[in-house]
Amino acid sequence: MSTAFLLVAIAGLHQVIFAQVSPSCSTAYFFPSPDAEWVVPGSNLIFRPSEGYGILDNLSWGVEGSQSGRVTGTTHYVETVDTWVFVPTQDFELGENVKVELAFERNGRNEQFLWSFTVRKKDLNKTVEYKNESWVSSPSALKNSESDQFNTVLPESKSSLPAFNAGIDRSLRLPDIHITSIKGGDSGSKIFAAPYSEDSISNFHLVFGGEGDSILLYQEKRHRRDELYAPYDEYGKIVKYDFATNGFAVYDTSLTLLYNVGSEDYYTDFHDMQFLPNGNVLILGIDTREIVRNDEIVTVQGTSIEEMTTDGLVVFVWLSLDDDSIAIEDAAPNYVDFSSDNLDYMHTNSVDLDDDGNLLISCRHMNAVFKIDWTTAGVLASRVIWKMGGERSTIEVWDGGRPFHGQHFARRLENGHLLLFDNGMGTFPFYARAAEYVISEEGREASIVWEYDHDRSVISYSRGSAQRLPNGNTMICWGSVGEGDPHATEVDPDGNIVWEITFGDSTDRFSSYQVLASTMTLLAAKPFLQQDPGSARLLFTKLGDTEVSEFAIHLGHSGSVFPYDTTAATSYEIPSVFSDYDTLLAQVEALYPDGREGVFSDIITIDMTTVGLDEIVETCSGLPLQWALLKNWPNPFNESTEVAIDLRQGSFISVDVFNLLGQRVQQLYRGPLSEGVHVWGLKSTGMGSGIYLLRVHDRAGKSIVRKITLLR
Repeated sequence: MSTAFLLVAIAGLHQVIFAQVSPSCSTAYFFPSPDAEWVVPGSNLIFRPSEGYGILDNLSWGVEGSQSGRVTGTTHYVETVDTWVFVPTQDFELGENVKVELAFERNGRNEQFLWSFTVRKKDLNKTVEYKNESWVSSPSALKNSESDQFNTVLPESKSSLPAFNAGIDRSLRLPDIHITSIKGGDSGSKIFAAPYSEDSISNFHLVFGGEGDSILLYQEKRHRRDELYAPYDEYGKIVKYDFATNGFAVYDTSLTLLYNVGSEDYYTDFHDMQFLPNGNVLILGIDTREIVRNDEIVTVQGTSIEEMTTDGLVVFVWLSLDDDSIAIEDAAPNYVDFSSDNLDYMHTNSVDLDDDGNLLISCRHMNAVFKIDWTTAGVLASRVIWKMGGERSTIEVWDGGRPFHGQHFARRLENGHLLLFDNGMGTFPFYARAAEYVISEEGREASIVWEYDHDRSVISYSRGSAQRLPNGNTMICWGSVGEGDPHATEVDPDGNIVWEITFGDSTDRFSSYQVLASTMTLLAAKPFLQQDPGSARLLFTKLGDTEVSEFAIHLGHSGSVFPYDTTAATSYEIPSVFSDYDTLLAQVEALYPDGREGVFSDIITIDMTTVGLDEIVETCSGLPLQWALLKNWPNPFNESTEVAIDLRQGSFISVDVFNLLGQRVQQLYRGPLSEGVHVWGLKSTGMGSGIYLLRVHDRAGKSIVRKITLLR
């Protein structure tokens, strides 16, 4: 280990102070820290002087690797956190030793810091596979145990929840949704949920609101099961985790994408992220290393926390595997198999900014909440201020003999208390709850002051959240639950249920990572459009816009789209006439009854080779057609063909012919029609040989499209 020393030299008329940085330096924060041995190849170099250190000028970096040689890069100063960052032009080489010389002027005096670190020999962070939260048994098996502790009678309200199906297209495999609400009207809140099915096929982002917070406002199908989907009211942001990019997408209240952010050096953890008052963000990550344990090489997954600017410049880093006060052996054996060659010993699932600027993190596999020093600019052997729960807890917890286990979503409340969701999977009897604690940091003790456990009827082996609402109520997401259990419950301070939601039924069980409430006003700037994965169905909506009357469907290829159809629904089946295309472009336009200009979604590209199309598609409302398109004759045709429809009741109808470029070549009719059969003659004047699309459409959003062929 290095030892601190100071050399003073006379250079001309200037004193030059050389300081070898020790691993316990209190003058400034350095990253990578002196003598670090597990530095990732893509690391930035960070320098943050302690408060009152003085004004620095003419700062420069000298960086040299034992394999890379002289390392070039760019220097950035982040004024909001008084931090200098050196970004190397290229990654360091694996296993090399790197020496750093940091020179600057301070108060008219030249100073220089010297330190070194070693790059890890193998970088596993780019190949890590996230492992789902696990337990010894499923919640259903636990609930069905013959032990008396599991013979719980469910409240009658659970088996008699009213079905809720307003506006839901069952073909999308949305779960059955049951809502109980006694709020007595619109509370002004929105409920964000991300239920997923056990088959990992039917996974959604959903937003509820309106009367009794019970109207489905938004639905988006997603690919993976565990994804953060959360409102951040204080900052006016909505965040989605994207497994495809291993990072977070940040939106404003108009659902406009502001930026993407995630870790470049560690595997971005989906569990949580936080915004900071200084404009930066906190990103959780998984730091994977190979270590020697009991004379064997094992893979261990620790926690990384990075503070970074919204454009990804890292300004502060904490790594649990480099913290002297956190031991792998402190993990709970019911979560971590110590005989395994892969140890996920922390499993951090939440991060929160504490009132004093430090951090609170919840670590499931430690059964503990840690407070991490985020304000001291120094090189510290440990940044753990205290540990509450689990082995070697430094906070004595008075909890009535029931410590929290496998907890999630630890948050500091406005009253200074700590609220968390306790999965309770290490205590008997097994049941989940929301728990609130008052903490005396000076006295190093905590006491439980409030809890809600739903009559001890809910078993949750993973996931979950507990959120204190502005009205004093608590929104609880029960995570991975068994059959018949609710997914989220809002209770008042006295434990009375005021809102509850259940997804799925006994044949299609759903779980939720979090369910969170928001009072933000949401109004999408444009429609959201996506392809239902693996199908020829388009899904779309314009969140918060109650004035949209219908959507126009625009389809095409070769770089452009054209108006093709309209619908009053929020899904649309692509007609089979497009089956000959390898790719198809799609866009939707939100239309308004007062005739104002429509609002367009982004254009998406659909790989038509991976989807199946029906021969004739009846789109939109799901109601039976009140008319039929009869076979046109002849088809193929030369000079003319007859087009006929049979109306079962009067309707407003348009009959159009398009070429394969999406250009309308003829409009045979547009207007009201009475009940009965109506026939039009289609003449081929001005049309060349080829395939055309005959479309019949009504104002209810029903369309039928058919191929017709002109032969000259």
